[in-house]
Amino acid sequence: MKKIEENKEINLEIKPKLFVVSAPSGAGKSTIVTKAIEYLNRHGVPVERVITYTTKKPHDSELVKGDYHFISQDEFERKIQENFFLEWSTVYGTYYGSPRSIIAHPNCERSYILILDRLGWQALLAQNISAVSIWLEPPSLEILKERLLIRNRDSLQTIEKRLALAQLEMEQEKEEKLYRYKIVNDVLGLALQEFLIIISQELKKY
Repeated sequence: MKKIEENKEINLEIKPKLFVVSAPSGAGKSTIVTKAIEYLNRHGVPVERVITYTTKKPHDSELVKGDYHFISQDEFERKIQENFFLEWSTVYGTYYGSPRSIIAHPNCERSYILILDRLGWQALLAQNISAVSIWLEPPSLEILKERLLIRNRDSLQTIEKRLALAQLEMEQEKEEKLYRYKIVNDVLGLALQEFLIIISQELKKY
């Protein structure tokens, strides 16, 4: 696999794009996206994560990282009526949605990375939204369970639900491939490297 070397500028004639990243809960998508954006920005490539909206109760770490806009259910439903969201869902029992503004500026010089579940990506496909799609998954459900337990965010009951959903999503992607690229996050550094290569190559395409 081609290696992206640290401390070298990425000189690209780029066309900004929307990247969609999906993965089962705990597969490492937020970590990889965060590290990739830091690397690309450091090398002069303007890429930004889309901050999605949710009604879920935030963990302390999520408040610090700023991964979501946390709003009430009433406010979320009002935004639905206002056609504020490009897509939205209730897969985990609470609302999640992506702002339509990310496609409202066709001349924007910045690329965006949007973390979505499979239903969210299917909603974008149904709207013929152009995006580079990347599916990320763990090497096995057993390893995913270990990661969720180590993360220590959820109850055992919630973890079992997430594992059941992960198994379903992985089987669905195997049977019906929705994503252009697939990365297995076994070793984080290698998965990140593969992710960066995909982003860099896609940004050079017109």
